[in-house]
Amino acid sequence: MEQSLKIMPIEIIEAAQKGEHLALAYILNEYKSYIKALSIKVLQDKNGCEYIFIDEDKQAKLMSDTAEKDV
Repeated sequence: MEQSLKIMPIEIIEAAQKGEHLALAYILNEYKSYIKALSIKVLQDKNGCEYIFIDEDKQAKLMSDTAEKDV
């Protein structure tokens, strides 16, 4: 299945740079799946079984860092 590239409107980027909360929320929502992917951790126990989970602290930090950089 081909995935189309979605271009973010310049108006939203400019609004986010000005600190408008709706624009920041829109941008964070657009990158939600990417942030979730960056937050995945794989742990292995002593028997070699792997456990995959989302590091919620890392996810929250990525989201807050993203919001701070846009302002």
